[in-house]
Amino acid sequence: MNFTTTVMMILVFFLLCSGIFQFTFASNLRIFNHPSEDKNWNEARRECNEKNGSLVTLYDDEDATFMRKYVTKSSSGFVSSVWLGLTKTRTNVTTWSNGAPFIFSRSSVNLPDREQICEAMDKNTWKGFTCSGKHYFMCYKGDTRIRVINRTATWEEALDYCEENYISLLWIKDVNDQEAVKQWLEVSGYTGTFWIGLRQSIMFGFWIWKDSPVLESNWKDDKAPEMPFSNQCGVINATDNKWSDENCFNKHPFICAEKILKY
Repeated sequence: MNFTTTVMMILVFFLLCSGIFQFTFASNLRIFNHPSEDKNWNEARRECNEKNGSLVTLYDDEDATFMRKYVTKSSSGFVSSVWLGLTKTRTNVTTWSNGAPFIFSRSSVNLPDREQICEAMDKNTWKGFTCSGKHYFMCYKGDTRIRVINRTATWEEALDYCEENYISLLWIKDVNDQEAVKQWLEVSGYTGTFWIGLRQSIMFGFWIWKDSPVLESNWKDDKAPEMPFSNQCGVINATDNKWSDENCFNKHPFICAEKILKY
């Protein structure tokens, strides 16, 4: 460990103890697994729950589009149908397995009345099946969604927008979060650079997530930009998921973090 690294670690420790930095990493970014073997709906839900996850819940059209692309990409077209976490009783009560409210129109997702069915994504469309039938299934983990905002802004403007509408600019705390970001950007087909919550302490020179230290990194060339030659804000490249520094007054689209509510 060189002298600079040692000094930086001591400074981070001091700032954490003083309360200037606060850990805000109780959340984990949502990540999906590849389609698993055929099971009926209840067996699939049980297996997901045993792995501390849930059957796939879709919160909006963006989620639905992502899921169609992900199933096709991850299975190379060999999987025709995948269970979702959606079920409807004979009394027409429609719920997701994690308790989240159902916001889609019933007609758009093929939910007929007076039938007890479980929903699957079948050949890129929603389709109801008897719950005892067997299909592939997917689980997800994490309680924070990735929200890509395609309007351009400076880093501070992006931060303000995310904090007003979601939680904050995106943070990436570990390798699992890095994989979740890669999964979402790659499947969704995004290109270019996006602001994330990275910034550099002008006083001490190390990089932080707004008010928490960077514990895992993915810098271009595997080296964090250093003062006095660095810019003080960070972007992610959607093609290779590498981070780099940018002038904070440049304008880019950006990525927010959104909390998934528990029900």
